[in-house]
Amino acid sequence: MPAQITKPIRSLGVLTGGGDVPGLNAAIKALVYRAETMGIRVLGLRLGWEGITFLDRNRTYEELVFDADNPSTWPGGYLMPLNRLNTLTIDRMGGTILQSTRTNPARTKVSGLPAHLQSYAEGHDPDDRVDLTAEVLANLNFLGLDGLVVIGGDDTLSYGAKLVAEGVPDLHPEPCEVLANVRVLGSGDRLPVPDQLGDPRRVVVGPAAHPLGVVRGGFYTH
Repeated sequence: MPAQITKPIRSLGVLTGGGDVPGLNAAIKALVYRAETMGIRVLGLRLGWEGITFLDRNRTYEELVFDADNPSTWPGGYLMPLNRLNTLTIDRMGGTILQSTRTNPARTKVSGLPAHLQSYAEGHDPDDRVDLTAEVLANLNFLGLDGLVVIGGDDTLSYGAKLVAEGVPDLHPEPCEVLANVRVLGSGDRLPVPDQLGDPRRVVVGPAAHPLGVVRGGFYTH
């Protein structure tokens, strides 16, 4: 049973997962512009589910913020605070400024664990997969996020559903509720498939939505 929102939303995280698709930056910008008018802080989480999973809580917040001009922040710099100024023109680019991976925290390969999570490797072979959901939940709490906006396809969204099962609030149907966990579908298809049209929580973005994005491509995604 999904948890219901019991307090005002003041801080949201947003991530993009899966493959390249035009329109993701437009979805990020729309979120930021709407959130600011509601007094909600938006924190970008880089590299899909990897960012909120591999984030090292032993580091300070400042050390975790990504700076493109500072190479020391490239590894492990999973945070990107978002506002109207730094998202003003992102809808003119293809791909996603947050970059993307196909990481699934519930099936993380042992050989890919970062140094600070090596305790999860104990008793496992390098090719084994472990569930790092506990880390995701701890990191959401560490960052003070009231909810998470997940942008991606079925695999990305399926882990979002797992978080809902763990108690992270899902979008409540009552209009008086503020959304805390919304899934925005980034579809690579030219047209949305029928089963995507019936879910009001899914916003389909793709070549049909942003044809210029096809030309600009997904250069900024990876």
